[in-house]
Amino acid sequence: MKAIRNAIVVGLPRSGTSLTAAIFVNKKYRTPKDLLPTNDANPFGYWEAESLNDHNAAILGAAGFPFHNTWMFDRIRPEQARKIYELSPSAEHKRYLQAFEQHPPWVWKDPRFCYTLAYWWPMMNPNTTGVLLVRRSSDAIFRSFNRLDWSHPLAQGKDDFYARVADHIEAAMGAIRAFDIPYVEVDYDEFLEAPGQVAGRLSDFFGISVAAADLNVRRELNHSYLRGRLSGALRVATRALPKGAKRAIKAIVPQSLMDALYPEQKLARAANDPEPDPRRSRLIPANDAELPRVSADLE
Repeated sequence: MKAIRNAIVVGLPRSGTSLTAAIFVNKKYRTPKDLLPTNDANPFGYWEAESLNDHNAAILGAAGFPFHNTWMFDRIRPEQARKIYELSPSAEHKRYLQAFEQHPPWVWKDPRFCYTLAYWWPMMNPNTTGVLLVRRSSDAIFRSFNRLDWSHPLAQGKDDFYARVADHIEAAMGAIRAFDIPYVEVDYDEFLEAPGQVAGRLSDFFGISVAAADLNVRRELNHSYLRGRLSGALRVATRALPKGAKRAIKAIVPQSLMDALYPEQKLARAANDPEPDPRRSRLIPANDAELPRVSADLE
């Protein structure tokens, strides 16, 4: 078995990055302490931290991009993406990374890494850290954004959205090529269609023992299937209804049917139940890092 690598999970929102990060959490990888809470959109956790989100947003800001992320607002411009390569690492960010380097292995996950990886990587040790790039089809990501009513990036239509997805992946690959970053790639569909191959690839690359069962795939949460497409279409169709009409529909539709159409809601209720769900308890990190929460100051 190879030496264990730290993991940076890179990919767009709604592409399987949370599912992927949870694999490493289950293997006792360290995470930031201030993890984002679960919700209906992600009942088993995002596995990304407010502190790291804020640091990455500050990096984007230092490059001239005025928004907190690159998918819910206007698209980042090429000159802003290139500027990230020119930023000098701040002392704060060096300290943030060092807090993890002292207690490996660790896993970081944030969709902003598609762009900010170029900033962080020069501070990394390529012998002990690697990137896991998660891909998913543009059409599946588009449907997922639409189902959740993340409407701003959809406003310009599919072609613009697909171009945004391609920009993110190309930005990540650009950093990987520029710095010769060791990485492994997984497609979302492989979790369902070839879990054994995915497990073997992760084991070989990260130096950990991963079995197909460790992927913890929830087939019912894959909205690319017929049920998911139907539930997504219903969400879109009822989105403009008055709240009173929505409540009336909810009151007359059996809960069993709602759970069949929207299994994530059932799972979210279980995750928030006072009695802990044993499936979820496996996903609570045992050794959180204590990290400072201060704003970034980039040159």
